[in-house]
Amino acid sequence: MFNSLKTNVALLMQSPKDYLYSFVYSDNSKVEIRRFDPRSVAAAEKLIKKLKRLCPKITVVLIGSVGLGIDGRGDIDLCACAAKTKLPVYYRRITKNFGKPVKIRSEFRQWEFERNGFPVELYLSNTKDQRFKEQVRLFNLLKNNPAYLREYQSIKRLMNHGSEREYVLRRMEFFNRISGQRQ
Repeated sequence: MFNSLKTNVALLMQSPKDYLYSFVYSDNSKVEIRRFDPRSVAAAEKLIKKLKRLCPKITVVLIGSVGLGIDGRGDIDLCACAAKTKLPVYYRRITKNFGKPVKIRSEFRQWEFERNGFPVELYLSNTKDQRFKEQVRLFNLLKNNPAYLREYQSIKRLMNHGSEREYVLRRMEFFNRISGQRQ
């Protein structure tokens, strides 16, 4: 119990906003980690091409387990960015093609939908957005560091059928620990 308390206090101090947000996740809902499906990469590539046709000056990065080619939740995570001046037009085009965003903030939009049988999470912000830059940096850190990637895979396997909230906290703890590292 002491270790759990110590971990929770450390997470609260390191990432107060993220830690507090973790309470929206249920302790009763269980995480399902699926085997990597190469078809998810092909579906993501088609989606990226479509986004680039709709929004010519957009940068799109496939991140998450699908981007890493490892077991995970089976969803396609896309981080996209564009110049701030282009965002209103791109928001409209993406909404017209993929539906209303699930999150609308002044600095970003987030959509969730399904393509080719895969759940998709699309995040669009401006090129200066620090969250976007940090997501891509952490993704590249995992991609370029086999030891971190193995550890991340191990966390995912250990958390299979564990609680959604505990999964979020374990990942947060891992990413906080490696976030100071450079590629």
